[in-house]
Amino acid sequence: MKWSVIWLCLVPLMAAPAPEDPYLWLEEIDGARALEWVRQQNAATAKRLNAYPDFEQLHRQARAILNAESRIPRVHQEAGWLYNFWRDPDHPRGIYRRTTVQQFASEEPDWETVIDVDALAAVGDDPWVFKGMRCLPKQYRRCLVFLSPGGGDAVIMREFDAATRSFLDDGFQLPKAKMRVSWRDRDSLFVA
Repeated sequence: MKWSVIWLCLVPLMAAPAPEDPYLWLEEIDGARALEWVRQQNAATAKRLNAYPDFEQLHRQARAILNAESRIPRVHQEAGWLYNFWRDPDHPRGIYRRTTVQQFASEEPDWETVIDVDALAAVGDDPWVFKGMRCLPKQYRRCLVFLSPGGGDAVIMREFDAATRSFLDDGFQLPKAKMRVSWRDRDSLFVA
């Protein structure tokens, strides 16, 4: 029997160093330089928009429409409840609320507050922004609530009991990160 031997010679490839990104500082969300740049861009945009003669009137009309008490809430349904995130002058950070289908069809639905984001922000130092709630399928009592400190992409995740409308001290909790989380089953999660 004849054997063949193939020798592989591994030579590390010497790549040229990647050029430094001159805009890397823009990724520092709370960095002084990045925030100053955003202020400058906002000022330049505002100056251009305000130069249009009808801008102020159109801006007032748009805000009035978007903030009208009579606006139709966008809802999603889970386990017989219609859920909605709502902001108004009394709740500038917003409330996550729910009502029944029958109530929603009435002239003035009776909404039940599930999570008051303004109240959460008042308890601690973080200006929380609500980023959503995902409930365990078919059961809809245990839910994962996502909150962003300050409104960035990174969130914290805490387990929530939709029946008692409270966070679970011994439930799932994940620290601030850019993440995707889904239920695997009642006792485990998929985290990416």
